[in-house]
Amino acid sequence: MTYRAVLANRDIHCEHYTMTDHGVELYDETETFVAFVPYEHLQSLLNDDVDSEGDPSIL
Repeated sequence: MTYRAVLANRDIHCEHYTMTDHGVELYDETETFVAFVPYEHLQSLLNDDVDSEGDPSIL
């Protein structure tokens, strides 16, 4: 799966993450550490593999 951490000034893509007491640790596909994002700077953490188009039967 591919995830995207959304911050105020940029997005960071990763393959998996770990939630800690103070923020989120982001890792790439080889489990190499990419970044630490404190919760106060994290706007959202999105699964990029989910279909972004809504179901027309849901209003």
